[in-house]
Amino acid sequence: MHFIKYPHLETFGNDEVDNINAGECWIFPKLDGANAQVWWKDYRARGKADLAFGSRNLDLGGFGGNDNQGFMEFFKDDQIYLRYKSFFAQYPDHRLYGEWLVPHAFKGYRDDAWRRFWIFDVTRKNEEDTGEHFITYDTYSRRLEEFGLDYVLPINKVTNPGYEVLVKFLDKATFLCKDGVGPGEGIVIKNYGFYNKFGRQTWAKLVRQEFKEKHTKHHGVSELDIGDVVEAKIVDKYVSQFLVDKEFAKIKVEGWSSKMIPRLLDTVFYCLCTEELWTAIKEYRNPKIDFKTLKALTIQRIKQLKPEVF
Repeated sequence: MHFIKYPHLETFGNDEVDNINAGECWIFPKLDGANAQVWWKDYRARGKADLAFGSRNLDLGGFGGNDNQGFMEFFKDDQIYLRYKSFFAQYPDHRLYGEWLVPHAFKGYRDDAWRRFWIFDVTRKNEEDTGEHFITYDTYSRRLEEFGLDYVLPINKVTNPGYEVLVKFLDKATFLCKDGVGPGEGIVIKNYGFYNKFGRQTWAKLVRQEFKEKHTKHHGVSELDIGDVVEAKIVDKYVSQFLVDKEFAKIKVEGWSSKMIPRLLDTVFYCLCTEELWTAIKEYRNPKIDFKTLKALTIQRIKQLKPEVF
């Protein structure tokens, strides 16, 4: 088996997940850590099989490679390694996706939750060996439980939930959170029978901070409130406090200095363009966008949301 990037979670309401809420839906809390994966790989050059690791975007190889914030070090514990080895001995065609829980934007998890691998999805190879498909929670949870592996518990299972119903689950996303801290990042909506119009099996998300910022009525006029300029509307709606804090936290892990400010600016702008722009284009009906203006307003917005960095 080779590295397969975990599918991007689409914001609920996007075309990519249109009608995902039609049918049986599992609602899960969305954790804020480092996306990671582990699978069983035949290392022919070494003449043996062993655990293989991946981050959100990269194949990290086996032990001794890029450690992804201590992720592979976690598996060097003899008891943990044996649990995973035993799991893959029985299910060698499975892949485990999860959150390596290290501090990012949200810091309110319990002390005993940190630096553990919380599995949130499991895939297996198709019988035709043409790809992989997601296994349902009620199936994979029993298999993980058998070997004592950590996994994310669902909030609820609901049929045909509307938007208003899904929003209510945001307040229940308290898995692993400290008492009194409140809900975590948001929720993930999974419909195991859903394939989008492009034939892809993918999930939807609702993120708490973004939800608040997109739906709270603002009083007064902000710096970016400059009439009907579409670039300003896009930035004001999609460059959220949560997005800026999250990307800042990822960079800060490497050791923050003022020299990294350009990287933060570019990364947030990249996220805006790759994750939100398609939605904005549909929302504003194919507007003419000046990307120079869009980037300038994005930088202004970041400075507004993260003034202590500048």
